[in-house]
Amino acid sequence: KLAQADAKATLMLNQTWKAEQPWLLYADDCFGAMRNLIRGRFDEAERLALRSLSFAKPPRPEFEDFFWIAMLTPYEEKGRLCEIRPMAINAVGQKPMMPIYRAMLAQIQCALGEIDAARENLEQLTVNDCEDFGHDFSYAACLTALARVCAYLGDAPRAAILYQRLESYRAMNVS
Repeated sequence: KLAQADAKATLMLNQTWKAEQPWLLYADDCFGAMRNLIRGRFDEAERLALRSLSFAKPPRPEFEDFFWIAMLTPYEEKGRLCEIRPMAINAVGQKPMMPIYRAMLAQIQCALGEIDAARENLEQLTVNDCEDFGHDFSYAACLTALARVCAYLGDAPRAAILYQRLESYRAMNVS
């Protein structure tokens, strides 16, 4: 199925480049970066994600948000999380009502050894056992990021709550 999606995407993306519209060019590179991340091609994903930022004229926070979120895993693997940490902090400040940003920031903080800050973010996000999270496009990713934070911190009680919430996603690959 991935090959079929790639073929359709390639056809669509060829038309996108002909249109020369910044938003479409940005979306093209974001999609390409995601496809490369799925395949484990981190360097190519980073190249496309970085290029996507060049289409933001003037700079737009949502373009930067895609970049740091997409690069979280590759940068963690390469020991480069400190490069995207400021973007994560900015996203939390700009959009405090989106728990996904704070959860991913806590994940970055754990990996960078900022344990107290990560624990504070985890506690803020789980005050009501994640009951007040919206069930939007980012819900599963947010819970997954929090589960990783619980693993880093050894927080078994919160991990159990997250496990229950993630149970409905058991047939999917959530990461």
